[in-house]
Amino acid sequence: MSEVNARASTVPDANITFGQFTEGVALSFLREKWKRCTAGTTENRIRHHLLGEFGEDRLRDLSLKPLQDFLNRKAPTLSRSVVGHLRWDLRSVFKIAVARG
Repeated sequence: MSEVNARASTVPDANITFGQFTEGVALSFLREKWKRCTAGTTENRIRHHLLGEFGEDRLRDLSLKPLQDFLNRKAPTLSRSVVGHLRWDLRSVFKIAVARG
């Protein structure tokens, strides 16, 4: 019962932005799993591309179409590998967001 009560007492902030969630929750969680070299390149990519584009958007307002449009806009100017990594980064952040409610 204590687990259920603990989860119920932490109501997610409906107005949290993608940037606040990424900086405050997702990156700190992901850093624990990354090697130091991975952390450096991945955090830089997330901060430059994802937070630059979606940082001020409310997390709950982001949907598939603007995310796919973003990747489509990046495809002509970035390598296939970088676009794939951006997709993976978005997937990681949203998996954490879903798990956190």
